[in-house]
Amino acid sequence: MGRTKTEPPTGELPTRTDAQRLLASKQAALAEAERKLAQARSGYDEDAIVEAEARVRALKGILDDLAGRHAAELEDVARERGRRWILARRPDDIVEEIEAAQAKSADAIAAAVEAIRAESMVRERWAATRVGVELLVGRWPQLAAEVPAATVTPPPTSDYAGRVADVAGNVRDTHHRPLLVVGAPASATAAERRRMQLRSLYKVLGRGRAPKDVVEIIELAPQPAELTETPDERSRRERRDAQGADAAERFSQEVAETKRVIDVVPGGFSGQL
Repeated sequence: MGRTKTEPPTGELPTRTDAQRLLASKQAALAEAERKLAQARSGYDEDAIVEAEARVRALKGILDDLAGRHAAELEDVARERGRRWILARRPDDIVEEIEAAQAKSADAIAAAVEAIRAESMVRERWAATRVGVELLVGRWPQLAAEVPAATVTPPPTSDYAGRVADVAGNVRDTHHRPLLVVGAPASATAAERRRMQLRSLYKVLGRGRAPKDVVEIIELAPQPAELTETPDERSRRERRDAQGADAAERFSQEVAETKRVIDVVPGGFSGQL
């Protein structure tokens, strides 16, 4: 089909990033520094306290910086794994195989249609002949014994359409509706649409439809910043939560009032009927 082929990359991806290695050592150093700080405080050693606090602050700053570097490195590693996953599956080759198989199926069906049409024409000849045979044998019954061919019957028809339909039903339509459908309003900005698309993506991950290794690749990377709730979204959510709580409280009060009214009526409402 003239498609450009891209060979899958070779080489192993690192299992641990540079920042990840440093993180482990600096976290251990911070734990030790905090232990020494606690020890200095317990001994009221102001010089040791000042020194330990400075070291703890410095290590926490280093860890914050390393955490950012680690997140960026994980993003790169996960994206590269995603690229390799696509290349390893060779979707362009699969599409070419589908095209070839589809062409073969079309040729086979065309040949089958012609063969079935030929069978149909022969059966039409048989039907016309059978009418004559039945009439003649009906008039002269001895013809059935004299002409053995008068008693032959053709094989029953086959359900070709049903057999084809059963197989065709297993050919799933690959032109499915996209997974990441974003029903954004026309007024939505590009950033708002992207945020909605990402939220749709992470919902799909939790539904068990995505390949397990793809889920692992995406979950390896830090969640995009676009998924963080904006102040406006938080405000709207809090208003919805408050309205829901108010509605639940009103309903509870209405139920309690209804129960109180029923309890004060002699025999309940059923006694008034």
